[in-house]
Amino acid sequence: MNSSQADMNTAALPAGLAPTFTKSILWLLAFFVLYLTGAILYAAGYGVYLGSSGTVDPEKIGDVVVQHMASPMGLTLSYILITVFTLPFVLKAANLAGSPWRQTLTLKAVTVKQLMPWIALYLIFAVAQMLVNHVLEIDMGEFIGAILGSRDFSLLLVFVVAAPILEEAVFRGYLFKAWRSSFLGLWGTLLLTSVLFTLLHAGQYPGILLAMLFAFSLLLGLARERSGSLYVPMALHALNNLIAWILVVYLGLA
Repeated sequence: MNSSQADMNTAALPAGLAPTFTKSILWLLAFFVLYLTGAILYAAGYGVYLGSSGTVDPEKIGDVVVQHMASPMGLTLSYILITVFTLPFVLKAANLAGSPWRQTLTLKAVTVKQLMPWIALYLIFAVAQMLVNHVLEIDMGEFIGAILGSRDFSLLLVFVVAAPILEEAVFRGYLFKAWRSSFLGLWGTLLLTSVLFTLLHAGQYPGILLAMLFAFSLLLGLARERSGSLYVPMALHALNNLIAWILVVYLGLA
């Protein structure tokens, strides 16, 4: 698909078929609050469970909760609750008059032929990233260290299914559609969604990995723009997380 065709999929749409910039900011704040609410409720619920079970010293419950939240089980269950809290509101935000949520989020089918060039481009990016990690001997941080060697299948499903669906629906779905049709245009949308996507993961990775994540987010945004379908960045996001899981969990490359 060439640039002019991509423009027809986004900027050329009538204004009523895209969320307004003001509403998108309000919904972004709502998504952030819902995301935090899911995590906080899970942590609080686990703390109440520990307190009622009587198996942990009450003075140490806070420390145990923090450790649990960084464990494979804690990461899995908390993200499931976050998804349950947030995703329905993303769909509600995207359900506009004259543009149902599937259209707003650009959930348009793509062929394998359309997908393969983006997978090839991603693999080039992934190889370059691994070379940089190897040459610079980058410390992968506590988050990756927490899952190193863990073969928890439920956490794998969160990484490869839940996270790509929720995060792409927010960043390359709802926000991309709203901002691409606003004064930000293509490059403003790519930069702003990538900055926010990177900030979402700021507590998980060290600085240089966040810079790589920012570059990856730009690639996801370009894939969304040129393909005209959210399924392409979803697929690339899922592939990236699967490869990272194999490298960290099964090959111990961290």
